[in-house]
Amino acid sequence: DQTTYIKARNRLGYYDTPLQAKALLWRKRWFVSPFAYAPSGREYGTAREKGGGLMAEADLLGKGKTIVGVNTLGGADRNGHRVMSGIYTRLGFGRWGVFAEHDYTRREFTAKDARFGQHASYFQAFHYFKEWLVASTVVERLTVQRPYAERLWAYKADLSARLSSNVTMGLRGGVQRNAVTGQLSPVVSVTLAMKTVM
Repeated sequence: DQTTYIKARNRLGYYDTPLQAKALLWRKRWFVSPFAYAPSGREYGTAREKGGGLMAEADLLGKGKTIVGVNTLGGADRNGHRVMSGIYTRLGFGRWGVFAEHDYTRREFTAKDARFGQHASYFQAFHYFKEWLVASTVVERLTVQRPYAERLWAYKADLSARLSSNVTMGLRGGVQRNAVTGQLSPVVSVTLAMKTVM
């Protein structure tokens, strides 16, 4: 549930997926994926962004347990343009691991002559009690500079159970804090994911 983090990337959610063309290049210890994208048609008329970027990662120790990566993206729409760059890591240690990512985005709105930056951080620590049962804690942070000043923190806990190879159930709770207004917002969700194999 990277809702605060997704907002930091100026996307509406998991299903806000633009039309994309990607190239996937890899070897045993590295992976590179340049991509270009165009609007999906679900965006507002002035926010139909197009652009491109690159994601690259390396497996430092060669066992799939110490991954570090970078990503970058540049896009433009009728409102202006943005450039995003970030770094991330995935570390695994037996039954537990962590995922962490930090992005910086520089935005410019042409009509309003507004330029500002925003920082977004995401940290997740997880533990597999069993192969089918995982618990995790999440901390998210979003900071947007003026004139659109915003500072959000989110703290969440998650429990997910794979009931079968095709059915997974999740329970999530937490709180999001607006550091500018002091407002607290609860986060509660239950998910049920089902898939079929063709």
